[in-house]
Amino acid sequence: ANGTSVLTVQYQRTAAGVSQLRVGAQTSTGWKYSAWTTIATTAVTVKVDWTAATSGAATLSVNGTAIGTAAGNTSAYRIESAALGMVVATGTGAVAGTAAIDNYTSNR
Repeated sequence: ANGTSVLTVQYQRTAAGVSQLRVGAQTSTGWKYSAWTTIATTAVTVKVDWTAATSGAATLSVNGTAIGTAAGNTSAYRIESAALGMVVATGTGAVAGTAAIDNYTSNR
């Protein structure tokens, strides 16, 4: 992938104050995303499983339960590194709010 982003976990807080997550994966035909899924506003454990294959997928789990999958041909992509933190949403020019991260683990 040589620096290409191939996986994303996105967070949004709706106008009604509902916290939601979704996963996205870079595929041979572009980005594919799972549906937005509501999560608890308390502490949660988030895990992403990635499979590089012609029928590849990124599966997002919260507290041990799969809540979304983004699937497609991911065979051309590999995860070479991981970064954790807030990023600027496209078109907004700024990050609003805070994020609390208590623990982070990356496995191969």
